[in-house]
Amino acid sequence: MTDRRIDDLTAITEGNLSGSDLLLVSDISAAESKKILLSELETKFADYQEILIPTFQNVAAVTVWGDLGSLALTHGDWQIYVQFQTNANGATTSASAFEAGISIDSGINFSDNVSGLTRFTGGYTCGYLRVSLSVATTYYFKYRNLSYSAGTPQMRGKMSARRFK
Repeated sequence: MTDRRIDDLTAITEGNLSGSDLLLVSDISAAESKKILLSELETKFADYQEILIPTFQNVAAVTVWGDLGSLALTHGDWQIYVQFQTNANGATTSASAFEAGISIDSGINFSDNVSGLTRFTGGYTCGYLRVSLSVATTYYFKYRNLSYSAGTPQMRGKMSARRFK
């Protein structure tokens, strides 16, 4: 492996690198750094899907799961991500009462519910699940609140999936 110092983005984008080069990048902006990272990710991922739920949605009854969104994925190796934001919306509740998850079950069902693996607690949480699919499968963005009163809590978020090459 060869260590080379690259002082501008031009050298990188013009293809002046070999696969064995270890890059030490200096004096580039954060935006340029992100471009480099994104181009590296594009070489590792074959497909990307995303659903954005930008407006807050009311949770169902206390402890009842709902679907905030879903993605239909083809066969292959995928990483599925969920990120969510909570809003008490006048309800008496706590951040730890909000939960989101990733499941093959729709509606109020969540049979593959495993804390920390497919279920995530708290606000502004980002969790992911890695799956290998032999057939097309729909995954659901689950959400609920464990304990609230005097109002209806809400959640919004994003679900995305990347398929590896």
